[in-house]
Amino acid sequence: MSSIIEAHAYAQSFEASDTTVTNSAAQFSALLIFLVVMTLAAVVGVAFSAPIVTIAAGLITAVAVPVIVLSTMDTDN
Repeated sequence: MSSIIEAHAYAQSFEASDTTVTNSAAQFSALLIFLVVMTLAAVVGVAFSAPIVTIAAGLITAVAVPVIVLSTMDTDN
């Protein structure tokens, strides 16, 4: 399977320098989707008076976002 992917990449003149942009875009999209999901979880927690859900969503977001941003910055350099 990987040889097929490599053959397609070679046929399309895919350069190794393109991977940084591709990875950054994918990580940024994943970060946005993650933030939307965590925001919805926090709103649902408030709506249903479930403070544990809201607190958990906030803590997960507070820890995960800086980690994702730092990993994205490391791959760009």
